[in-house]
Amino acid sequence: MLFAFICWAVLGLFFIVWGIYMFFAKSAKPFGFWANAEVAEMKDVKGYNHALGKLWCVFGVLLILVGLPMLGGQNTAGVIFSILGTMLLSIGAMIVYVVVIEPKYRKKSPNHKNRTLLIRSYIQIISEILWLTSKRTRIPLKLIKEKEN
Repeated sequence: MLFAFICWAVLGLFFIVWGIYMFFAKSAKPFGFWANAEVAEMKDVKGYNHALGKLWCVFGVLLILVGLPMLGGQNTAGVIFSILGTMLLSIGAMIVYVVVIEPKYRKKSPNHKNRTLLIRSYIQIISEILWLTSKRTRIPLKLIKEKEN
């Protein structure tokens, strides 16, 4: 398991180095967050790149910390924490980018406000679904049909 943690830590270090590179880059082009997607126009490219660099550095450090249960030995239950933690960490990074970083630095367009409201409503729906799932409550089909009428 030591080899697995070393590979995990190298991946975390890659994200940290990538974040440092973004933070100190003198490029006039904004770096992208999503793979194979064009980056929208930003009003403050340097500030945007700094924010994205900080996000990747924090992501890399937390990724290494989430991988620590791998040092517990083979067939330990803590590896589940590493897997689920990585998933939650990735979703958290996406949320920070979409809700905090992109709206702050993106040049405003006529549809920008509608897009932000749509994204926030999606996040609210997902959080409500997760809350219902965690409470293990079931909404009877009869109640749903009554609400529709």
